[in-house]
Amino acid sequence: MTAAPEKVVVVGAGMVGHRFVEELVRADRDRRYSVELIGEEEYEPYNRILLSDVLAGRSDLKAIGLPLPDSARVQFWRGVAATGIDREGGRVLLSDGTSRPFDRLVLATGARAFVPPLPGLDAHPRHVHVLRTLDDCRNIAARAINAKHAVVLGGGVLGLEAACGLRRRGVPVTVIDLDDHVMATQLDSPVARVLAAQLSDLGVDVITGTSVGEVVSAYDELVAVRLTDGRLLAADLMLVSCGVRANVDLARDADLQVDRGIVVDQALATTDPRVHAIGDCA
Repeated sequence: MTAAPEKVVVVGAGMVGHRFVEELVRADRDRRYSVELIGEEEYEPYNRILLSDVLAGRSDLKAIGLPLPDSARVQFWRGVAATGIDREGGRVLLSDGTSRPFDRLVLATGARAFVPPLPGLDAHPRHVHVLRTLDDCRNIAARAINAKHAVVLGGGVLGLEAACGLRRRGVPVTVIDLDDHVMATQLDSPVARVLAAQLSDLGVDVITGTSVGEVVSAYDELVAVRLTDGRLLAADLMLVSCGVRANVDLARDADLQVDRGIVVDQALATTDPRVHAIGDCA
């Protein structure tokens, strides 16, 4: 009598979850596993790294798409989020009110953009964005059509790529970075000065050694930012690029061990041996 296949549920249809499912199916020639993939976004899987190229207009959505999972081997749930884990019952609870049983659960929930608790943001003014998802990219591009001046908070790789993308769309941009120079974790000061000069040639202004101390809004819309050195910059579009934080809420709510990410062992297993975590969330 043939044993029933082991049910493997993967939460997170980003690049890591997509790649894991692809590799698992490729290696599972004996069909020992029944695989399900749960993705919160309604879109087909895509390469998140290339979102800045889409923002800049160098790539379209088709160019960043990833192949759909093999429908004969993988049940793909799109546009539905995992809201909880019933570890005792071996089920993942979903936002549409249903649940999916699992023998093994793989968390590939990734990370979310970190937004500092800046004064003025608690009013939730419009036109303050992060760039983490396809919807983020579309919202920023839509605002760029009418924006007069954009501010990018954060001079790391993503912040600079996004700034160049906005400038390519014709929006004047100022990058603000608290460090002495941009890309401080990757470049030393002399090289960073060359990069800043090249950015200036592209029309991207760079202000270092200060940060945004307050977000100023009027009629629920962003109108300016006040820097920690007291300067006031008019702005009607702001992109926050201050790094990411691991998405651990699902694991924490399920009483799995969490630190800066979901804690795993050498086998990528959590404190529950049936539950694993991979990628930015781990």
